[in-house]
Amino acid sequence: MLAAVLLLVGVVLLSVDTRIGNRQIDAQLAQVAAQVDDVDDPPPGMAIGIATAAGHVALSAHAPAPTAELTTSPPGYSTVRSGGGEYRVLVVERSGRRIAVLVDKPRGNRVGSVFWKRC
Repeated sequence: MLAAVLLLVGVVLLSVDTRIGNRQIDAQLAQVAAQVDDVDDPPPGMAIGIATAAGHVALSAHAPAPTAELTTSPPGYSTVRSGGGEYRVLVVERSGRRIAVLVDKPRGNRVGSVFWKRC
């Protein structure tokens, strides 16, 4: 009985931690997407892709493979997997451009992970 209660408490705590982590990631993505003008200097752990109405796509250095394709995705949040990594993505339309901002999600999406220590 005690083991079942401890397991339940563990699952609840993990769920709460994951939700908090996702909210923090989403807030960071929104902040970057609102301020980004080019792809030259993304924040640590992030990648940026910008597509113009004419179809020209610019990508930040070391952007993961799906970045260019994500600039054609509908606006909003999503999660994609590529090359063994998992990325949280926000796509927005601003000033006639489609902007995709990606962040490499830490394993297990833990708030105390290396990602949060770097930012």
